[in-house]
Amino acid sequence: MSNGRSLKDYAWLPQPELSNSILFENIFIVDELNYNEPEMVKEYSILLNSLTNEQVHVYEGIMVAMLSKDIYTNNEFNVL
Repeated sequence: MSNGRSLKDYAWLPQPELSNSILFENIFIVDELNYNEPEMVKEYSILLNSLTNEQVHVYEGIMVAMLSKDIYTNNEFNVL
């Protein structure tokens, strides 16, 4: 639905990066990609610093498993 206006009419709002415009046919993808990266980095840092030692250990184990794509054979936490 269009009311004849464009996002460009609202210069103070963040403008989406349109270099890969095919992705912008799906509003859900647009919503997922349209976030404030500096704010997310700041929030990540705050949340990470608020973890207990045990939570940091679990978080690091999950990140190692995800980055190695070896989540199903990682026996450190006996998750599966």
